[in-house]
Formats: sequence, C-alpha cells, structure tokens
Amino acid sequence: MVDSPVESFKTHSNYIRAFATLVGADSQNSPLLIYSELANKVVQSGCLTNPTKATIDDRQLFSSLRNAWGTELLINIGRHFVEEPELVKLSNNWSTVQAYYVLYHSTQAVFVAKGNVRPMTHPITQRTFHSLWADRNLYLEPWTLSYGSKGTRNIPSHITINDTIHNWSRCSPDTAWSLACKALKTTREDKLAKSVSKAREKKKLERIRNLRKKEAVRIRPSKSPEKTPNVRLPLLTREEKLRVDNNEPPTTIIDYLYRLRIRTNYVDSSMFTDGPEDELASIQVRDDLSIIAGGNLLLAELTVSRIVGHDVFLRLINDWVCANVPGRITFGIRDRLHIHNRM
Repeated sequence: MVDSPVESFKTHSNYIRAFATLVGADSQNSPLLIYSELANKVVQSGCLTNPTKATIDDRQLFSSLRNAWGTELLINIGRHFVEEPELVKLSNNWSTVQAYYVLYHSTQAVFVAKGNVRPMTHPITQRTFHSLWADRNLYLEPWTLSYGSKGTRNIPSHITINDTIHNWSRCSPDTAWSLACKALKTTREDKLAKSVSKAREKKKLERIRNLRKKEAVRIRPSKSPEKTPNVRLPLLTREEKLRVDNNEPPTTIIDYLYRLRIRTNYVDSSMFTDGPEDELASIQVRDDLSIIAGGNLLLAELTVSRIVGHDVFLRLINDWVCANVPGRITFGIRDRLHIHNRM
C-alpha cells in the first residue's frame, strides 16, 4: 500500500525535524547560536585531526567547497526571499535535493583535504561519509549516527531508543533520537530490499547459465540449443539473505537525504507540494533543511581549516563570500563566518 502525499509528508517532515533537532535546531535559538554551539561540540568531540603531510589536490578541494557553499546559498536565498505558500511548497522539492548535494560536496572536500582522490559516484561518496564520521567512536550527532546490520551505532549511554516509535510521533529533544534512528532504519530497509532483488536476479541468471551449459553438453554440436530456459525468480536461502544483509553498508544522514532526493526527483514530487496541511509545516521543512546543510558545512569547514591551516582557510572562505554573497545576505555562510573569524 502506497502512502498518500499527506501521510508521506507527515513522516518525512518529522524525520527531517528530528535530524535538525539533533543538529541543535530550536525555536528559541537563532542559526548563529546553533552554529556556535555546534562548533564547540565539534572541537570537544575530538574529531578534528592534525594536519598531515599528504599531498592535497588544492584545485579539487576548493572546487568541492565552492560547490557546497553555492548550493547552500541557493537553499538560503529561497528560505529568505520565497514567501508565496505554493512556491514554498515547490521550493522544498529542490531544497531537499540541494541539502543532499551540500553533504555530497562537503564530504568530498574533507576526503580530498585528507590527501585522497575525490570520490566519483554517489555510493562511494556515501560510504566515504560513513568512514569519515560514523565509522568512528564519536558522539557528534547526527553525523556520527548510523544504522547497520547490527542496529544503531554511536548512541550516547544516556539515550534510550524507542524502536517502536510511530513515524508521526511529535518530535522533541526526547524523541528526536528515536525518529532519526527510524529514518536511518527504514532507509536501510529500502536499500536492502533492492539488494535482495538484485541477488535474486543474479541467482536466476546463474541457474539459466548452468542449464544452458547442461543443454550444450546434451545436444549434438550440429544442433542449436533450445530457447532460454523458463526459470522462475528464485528465493534466497537464509544464508544468502544474511550475506546480503552483512554486505549492505550502514546508513547515515547522507543516505537518508539521497533517498529523499531520488523520491522527489523521480518517484513522487507531490509529497512536498500536496502533502503539507498548512503553510507553517512547509516553512519548518525548509528551515530544517537549511540548518542540516549549514551544520554539515560547519563540520566540514572546521575539519578542512584544521588540515590546511586556519589563515589559509579564512582567506579562502572570505574571498568566496566577497565574490558570491550579496552584502544584504547576512545569514547562512555569514553566520558561520563570524565563528571562523573568532576561532
């Protein structure tokens, strides 16, 4: 049974709200305060590494950062200048895509800054995100949170996850962890179902090849083999299912946003246009996506700054802001510029 746009919106707007809450979003806090508190958490988490002697592809590093900053700027321009309710709904289809690409480009920037070659595909970039943040014993939610074959990882000891929480349960600081984990769990279930389908197709092809080999041995060389054998799509054994499950990478917030990007681009663009029951719900989604994107960029910026040197990074970000961000825009990257200037 396929959910209606209203049901889908209730679910995914709640998941998005949960991730934004873990970043630090609160109705009482300004983005500048959210980013300031997040910067302190990043520094205290121990995730920032010392500079390495690895050779860095500066051109690719700066290109990835510029792409991330430019994409975030588009989100914030829409956030602050699009006011007509129907346009707000429509813009959320693109804000979802843009939020994903902010994580995509910033992940590549951090990986390149560490002396690596830029990942060239979405799956590799998503696995890179996991290796950078979630595959470590860190508590820097939501970036370090993941869901794999053995369940959730990097949950603080004082947090209890409610595995049975309903998608539409009110998001609060107490429920945000459980809702975020459910978003990651359902994202992995979607990916796992596709992997199982591929494994069944592969198993079917192997059976067909084996039957053809037997047929080629049975008939005389002068005769042509019979038509393709009629083989039903086989089920996987318990061991085969377990193997597929173990081979499926853990999911993180970047995988969830990619899931939304595919849905809004190719599957169901009506979720954000026909799903909201009021204007405020659409505005909340847009604000939350902006905070998620900005929070991830701050994490990437602090990491790159530590690697290339604070003065070098400060010149880079100031040059980009001066060349690309109009003076009347005092939000988004400028909220973080204040933080970088005083660190």
